[in-house]
Amino acid sequence: MFVIVIVEDHIVVHPSNFDHTVETIETELEKKYTNRVILNVGLGIALHDILEIGDANIYPADGSAHFQVKSRIVVFRPFVGEVLMGSVKSSTSEHIQLSLGFCDEIYVLPGNMPPPSAFSEPHKAWYWTYTDEEGPHQLFFDAGEKVRFCVEKIIFTPKKSAKTSQLIDGRLGQDSSSQPEIKTEPEPVYMSLHVHMIESGLGPPGWWS
Repeated sequence: MFVIVIVEDHIVVHPSNFDHTVETIETELEKKYTNRVILNVGLGIALHDILEIGDANIYPADGSAHFQVKSRIVVFRPFVGEVLMGSVKSSTSEHIQLSLGFCDEIYVLPGNMPPPSAFSEPHKAWYWTYTDEEGPHQLFFDAGEKVRFCVEKIIFTPKKSAKTSQLIDGRLGQDSSSQPEIKTEPEPVYMSLHVHMIESGLGPPGWWS
């Protein structure tokens, strides 16, 4: 669900902050990456630590100090097939939207709901028709209800101005030997998850208790 990635970035420190250079760099990194999507990587959650701060460069007519900084960022990036717990945020005839609290771009399309499912216009909610010896029962996905879901696809959609982030030296991983290094200037990017609730055990936990 969460991974750590190495980010190399250019940070500028104004002369008024020279007495607090490290703290200023930490603040700037948090502004750039917290709650921001890094294209093809994931959603930045928090600054983990700073690995390296390069020498300060000061250019003519600019009194600020320019640093090359290498840091580690905690990123939300679930793997395909991972089962997560969220809540129903809203429903339309096209999908159910789920939320994890810090991430709301999670969608269940009709084909990824337990069959047979249908949308109720009066209730503005999807329901699954469960049939037992007593007959059919309509089990609704109510707004705010907790549900388990399985990640099927992660989609990154950059705006036209977005620059592509580069993954360098390895794949996403938790340990230092497999942490990727990325060089990127954050631009507006959207990340959404397409998930399913088809298998037994998915959907509202109360269905299976």
